[in-house]
Amino acid sequence: MFRGLIKDAETAAGSVVAKYAARALVGMPFLVALGFGTAGLAIMLVEQFGHRDAYLILAGGYAALGLLASLIVRTREVEQVVAEENVGAAAPSSAGADPAAVADATRMPLGLLGAWVGLLFWPASTDEPAADAAGGNSEGPEPSGAAGTDRESTLDEAA
Repeated sequence: MFRGLIKDAETAAGSVVAKYAARALVGMPFLVALGFGTAGLAIMLVEQFGHRDAYLILAGGYAALGLLASLIVRTREVEQVVAEENVGAAAPSSAGADPAAVADATRMPLGLLGAWVGLLFWPASTDEPAADAAGGNSEGPEPSGAAGTDRESTLDEAA
């Protein structure tokens, strides 16, 4: 009698483990892609904003994603609780959560994502002089030993 019960439990546990293992295998390429995407984004942000600001932007982006995930989980938990409370209730409008508030909460992550993408294209500080079109350096005049300085012109005049 217990053997059949134990066999059923083993079969159920095996199918649950197999299901989650399959989901993990499907999700693995997405995690690798996220890693490469983060690396590429980090390089782009470092070039545009500098190291410190780029890493702060990445940290803020991941914090926003964490807030987004927690908001989604919380919204789903509220929806499940409301659905459980409404089981057997005559009027479905007696739900504890306002449908407009739930809709706004689900749209908020898109707004955060849009703001984060907007920050990526925000111009760098305008305090620094821009480099010239020929690829010159934007950090001021060239050192006195560089080619094309007054030393060469005085040698040409002396000859």
